[in-house]
Amino acid sequence: MGLATTKVLILISSQLLLVAFMFGNTCKTVFEAMIFVFVMHPFDVGDRCVIDGVQMIVEEMNILTTIFLRYDNEKILYPNAVLATKPISNFFRSPEMGDC
Repeated sequence: MGLATTKVLILISSQLLLVAFMFGNTCKTVFEAMIFVFVMHPFDVGDRCVIDGVQMIVEEMNILTTIFLRYDNEKILYPNAVLATKPISNFFRSPEMGDC
């Protein structure tokens, strides 16, 4: 009985280790992006920001990515995990939005 239990525990722990190895980085990226969007919240849609020396307007915000519109109408997609590591200057901050 003890040998079967040990084998089952080894099988389960090895499977958990495999899942953690496969999805660990993805979970980390999603968690960092959610913290950036919901907690740090450095900009809203319509804000005029400077990132990497380029002035852009925030066009769309998603959980994992943000889409900016550059001065020449080129759309630039940044992962939010990357934006969390960059300095962001926000020239036009949208007014506080409350829940209706």
